[in-house]
Amino acid sequence: MSDATRMPPITGPSGGSSTVDADPEPTTARATTPTVRGVLRRGSFWTVFAFLLLLVVVLGVLLRGAGGAIGGVLEADNPAPRGGMAVAEVLESRGIDVRTAGTLEEARDAVADAADTTVLFYDADGLLADDRLDQVGDLADDLVLVDPDFTALAELAPGVLLAGGAGTDTAIAAGCALPVASAARTLPAEDTGTYRVDDATLGDDARVDTCFGVADEAFALVRVESGGRSVTVVDGDPLLTNDGVIERGSAALALGLLGSSNTLVWYIPTLGDVEITGPPPLGELTPGWVTPLILLALVVTLAAAIWRGRRFGPLVIENLPVIVRASETVEGRARLYGRVSARGRALDALRIGTISRIATALRLARTASVDEVVAACAAATGMQPADVHAVLIGELPRTDRDLVSLSDRLSTLEAAVKSAVDPTGSRPT
Repeated sequence: MSDATRMPPITGPSGGSSTVDADPEPTTARATTPTVRGVLRRGSFWTVFAFLLLLVVVLGVLLRGAGGAIGGVLEADNPAPRGGMAVAEVLESRGIDVRTAGTLEEARDAVADAADTTVLFYDADGLLADDRLDQVGDLADDLVLVDPDFTALAELAPGVLLAGGAGTDTAIAAGCALPVASAARTLPAEDTGTYRVDDATLGDDARVDTCFGVADEAFALVRVESGGRSVTVVDGDPLLTNDGVIERGSAALALGLLGSSNTLVWYIPTLGDVEITGPPPLGELTPGWVTPLILLALVVTLAAAIWRGRRFGPLVIENLPVIVRASETVEGRARLYGRVSARGRALDALRIGTISRIATALRLARTASVDEVVAACAAATGMQPADVHAVLIGELPRTDRDLVSLSDRLSTLEAAVKSAVDPTGSRPT
């Protein structure tokens, strides 16, 4: 049999056919360029997943925006439960000029007459720097500090300290002669913060009014008047919020505190009040010639890319011939089988080749099954079909010695078949 002769396919034990090449013909590898359609098809799952995730995020934002607050806590244009729109609209209906401010500069511009202006200051996030807090006290003669922190109290209301929550569920009576507190009569105690007064810190000319007192000298409202100016400290959340202003005397207290002047500046600091600090930018640290050099390098790189890019033609498909000799294939597979101890696979390869050559020698059809090959081989050699079946299919090698023994028996069986078919050995194979 010549090296270029192709053996007919033989049906194996599982019913499938196989073809054994004594020396396979040169094969070719086909290189293809990925198309846009193929890339999109492979990434369709992640595309759909990303789209659904984006849709869920958008719906969540829309639903949250529809049911949530339009602005922040106590903002004059926020109709949400924790907003301050209700108090602002009632004051405007009474002729008070309510002006909102988001920065200290806006608040300063909004104050036309300091003697006839009340400033509401609420900085829950502590955005205003310490060195600018004292400027808030100079905006107007009447300042209302809503829920101030320790720093704001130290700068704007010295002598007034935090005292924690009211610690009671019962209503808090005014207990003072201050007109705005007397008009309110009582306040809800739940979630209401209180303050205490340190007399040693107050000035000699300071007048202090403490209202809505609870145990341990804690008060829900403290007013300090000194030098013709007054600073009122009160917890505005929940007393001044849209849902809290309707509780007991909260509405009367809010209108009394914020409606005592013709102008009300509603000042809630925003990010515009945050001073930008940090290291200088990279452009200030580098020499002046670095930026032009970087730009020149970018231009040169772009020009080189365009120049080199024009030298390449369109993508083409090229057939690349690959020639692998049968001996190299056999030796390579044998080494792989030996490395992983794949005795069964190695023997199967030998058996397929032997069955194919025996079938050719016996002139069997291309569709002949292994059982037909076994029967024809037994008839030609005079061997028992069970022995032939054991050599061609039945026995399995457990050791390398078994593999070598079965390989020798396959060679012996093939030689016996060829000798039985052509005793003289004159017929070409």
